[in-house]
Amino acid sequence: MKTLILAITLVMTVMLTGCMQMDLTTVLDKNGGGTYAFTMTMSTEVEDALNELASMEGGMGDEMDDMPDFANFDKAGFEKKLAEYDVKLKKFGNDVKDGKRIVNLLLEFKNFEGLQAAMAATMGGEDGIAITKLDNGNYLLKAADNEIAFDAEEEVVESEEEPSMEDMQAAMANAGKSMELMGKLMAHSSELAMTMKITLPGDVIEHNAPKIEGRTCIWDINAENMMSADGMEPRIIFSGDGVKID
Repeated sequence: MKTLILAITLVMTVMLTGCMQMDLTTVLDKNGGGTYAFTMTMSTEVEDALNELASMEGGMGDEMDDMPDFANFDKAGFEKKLAEYDVKLKKFGNDVKDGKRIVNLLLEFKNFEGLQAAMAATMGGEDGIAITKLDNGNYLLKAADNEIAFDAEEEVVESEEEPSMEDMQAAMANAGKSMELMGKLMAHSSELAMTMKITLPGDVIEHNAPKIEGRTCIWDINAENMMSADGMEPRIIFSGDGVKID
């Protein structure tokens, strides 16, 4: 996941449009298990605009197909899917108050790889962060290398049919609606605030986090720095003393 644990379409949408506050916190234990907390606050106006964009064919709608629809969130299905990866839903909150949707999730996982796979399966996107044991016994935590394989023999066949007037009018209306919805999102861009934290089970040796407190690496994004923020894909080397992560 391109941000922290939830490197998913939702987070990437947030980074592009702003419009919400998020807190993503992962605490790893010495055996590779731990907890993951996700908190999000978003105005219902922004939520409606995002959901409408996601429902539109073509353009941003295709890019946002995996974005969770918290207004119609299937808690039972979510919990069942998590269990397939040995991840437990310990706390769940999904409410609307004072014109804002507030989501709180607390997950407990037995292995970090399982968490990554579970979040990719339930929230969209690709497996985001991997932990690798180095030759010297320390560990490297970094964004997974998600490579797209292309079939060299696959050819793209373009349609020779000319679009009908109805199709062109529909496309123009779709583009106009997309611009209208994007305007609503940009009007809320100053509301963006995202904090991401990873607490490691060993001493931090190297990291690319803007801030660190003990064994916790911290990234903060807001409307002022989101376009210039570097190193948002975490890369951390931490001590392997007493740590046993497969």
